[in-house]
Amino acid sequence: MNRLEFIDLMRKTAQDLGSDRLTREDFSKHSGVTRNEYAKHFDTWADACAAAGLQTGFPVSHFAPKPYSKEDCVEELRRVATMLGRNDLSSKTFAKHARFSAHVVIRRFGGWKNALDAAGLELTLKSKKNSTLPTQEECVSEMKRVANLLGQSYLTGRQYDKHSTINNQRVVKVFGSWPAALAAAEISLSPHYIREIPVKELSENFLKVMQELGKIPTL
Repeated sequence: MNRLEFIDLMRKTAQDLGSDRLTREDFSKHSGVTRNEYAKHFDTWADACAAAGLQTGFPVSHFAPKPYSKEDCVEELRRVATMLGRNDLSSKTFAKHARFSAHVVIRRFGGWKNALDAAGLELTLKSKKNSTLPTQEECVSEMKRVANLLGQSYLTGRQYDKHSTINNQRVVKVFGSWPAALAAAEISLSPHYIREIPVKELSENFLKVMQELGKIPTL
């Protein structure tokens, strides 16, 4: 674990605890990292906290009255929604205006949608789109649109993502692979496309060559 990864883990642990303070004891208990791991990156625990934008102090159990309950989370969700005058809420928007992190809510309910349901709120339109996969027809239509926009007979995933409304990762989930998606849309692979050869195919080819040579092939 490098220094930046350690700092990120400190921040995540503090968010999980719903606090801006973090002790070595709490960090070790909730992150699974040994108490003295910080010494690999910082001279003191106070230096580590300063780098992560946190405060040192007593363990959370010493000063926090109780963890946030489901009722606390619902109340805060409704407060933020009312303040913004809307009935839908994303975790990102909540985090900007709430008194504790969205991660606390997600952990308490097991998912952001579950929390919104409990609070009588809805997912944002963008979240709804991301929660369900597009159809093959929608993917094909979007891929053809982007190819026509670029005036190309081929399309790379990177080119597609720059101009599409359905990212290429979601397209791959629908079709199983980028080449399969292109084939369905009758679009050519990029001339620079390098096919990723499955391990099974590599093994079979290796065995075939070994049998032909009568020995283990070397470079």
